[in-house]
Amino acid sequence: MTPAPQEPDERDPGGADESLAPKVGLPLDVVNAVEDALDAGEIDAAAEVVQDLHAADVADLIETIDPAHRSALVDAIQENFDPEVLTELSDTVLEDVVDRLGSEGTAAAVSELETDDALEVLDDLDAHLQREVLDQLDTSDRAEIEQALAYPESSAGRLM
Repeated sequence: MTPAPQEPDERDPGGADESLAPKVGLPLDVVNAVEDALDAGEIDAAAEVVQDLHAADVADLIETIDPAHRSALVDAIQENFDPEVLTELSDTVLEDVVDRLGSEGTAAAVSELETDDALEVLDDLDAHLQREVLDQLDTSDRAEIEQALAYPESSAGRLM
């Protein structure tokens, strides 16, 4: 007897699909598990799926899922947010994540990064958002980063 064909998994067209997940190196079941948990309001379950992923994979996941899931995921992982995720995000998604983390949460994450990584993140933000985050940093971190930001992007002063 031949088994009945299974119905395809009907996913939100704005969410992850099989054509996207392999491009970012994430197994589709991870993307689906996070989206399913978020859809069910199981924020802790979504955070649990993400907790053991490398920062680059978390960034890929954030970029892969639709914006509504993205906001919910950032909320879910905010308490244990790995600052390195910020360095892996595209500029557009970075601004979305920074908006969701808020200037205080972003400043806390940026302060844990190496100076060159912090510069990379802050340099990708629009001037207003950059200023908001800088204003939340402690005085020594802010002074160091502002000094480096004063140099042109590819200059020796910026790289020091």
